[in-house]
Amino acid sequence: FQHRQPFWYFVPILLLGLLPWIACLWPMFEEGLQLWRQKSWNNSPGFFIACWAIFPFLFFSFSQSKLPGYILPAIPPLALLIAVGVQRRILAPKSPGSLAPSACWLLMAVGITWICLAIAVMLSLHRLPINSREILGNTLERGAVLAIVMGTLVAVLGLMRKRTALLISIVMVSVFVEAIGTTVLPQLDPFISARAHAYHFRDHRFPNRIFTYHITRSWQYGLNFYFQREIQEWNPGDPDAALLMTTPQGFDDVRKRGRFSGALDELYIGVFWVPVRPAPR
Repeated sequence: FQHRQPFWYFVPILLLGLLPWIACLWPMFEEGLQLWRQKSWNNSPGFFIACWAIFPFLFFSFSQSKLPGYILPAIPPLALLIAVGVQRRILAPKSPGSLAPSACWLLMAVGITWICLAIAVMLSLHRLPINSREILGNTLERGAVLAIVMGTLVAVLGLMRKRTALLISIVMVSVFVEAIGTTVLPQLDPFISARAHAYHFRDHRFPNRIFTYHITRSWQYGLNFYFQREIQEWNPGDPDAALLMTTPQGFDDVRKRGRFSGALDELYIGVFWVPVRPAPR
């Protein structure tokens, strides 16, 4: 119970997991409403698939401790329902190469979603961990510009009722998922996860002299998890030498207490590893 979150926590998580197809939820809701009015929902395979999506969403929403990964079982059934809804919308027997009129606005909304997502990324760059921008370079900015250009193309093709808009968006999803998984996330991992730090120092000669100091709750939890034990908070009254995992603010406090002299050569990646000198006797 170290991750208490409100009841509605999984609503934005679920919507983020369905990007950029959020607009495609509308045909799914329309079909569900139609089945309800016709009282034929009990014979619909879509009803079974909808239950598959709703159950994990409600089950974990009632849980007090929540993590984003808990909602993953709801994503595949929602993807199936979205695919069926979109497939029925794009059928246009009289014009094999174009979209049905009802699908025109749907794909325009998908293109606009790409643009909004790219703008959100650009506006959130300042929230990246310190020093991570130097490692990532202009990767995210270039990806955002590409998303804006391709999103505009998808919206225009959707307005022109071209099925190519759907194909382009599918290719974009594949490319961005692959690029983020192989390039962006591995470079960001040391800044947002305790995994690399714990693996580096898990076999330290004096494990009982490793402490944390003024770090966030998420980092404390991550270090405990990857060290496979609870890392204690350092007590400034402890007179013996120690190795601290801390923040820049914690490092300044240690230096003011006279327990560290000189300068750290390491780059700040999530936490600082600060060797603490024994207290003067």
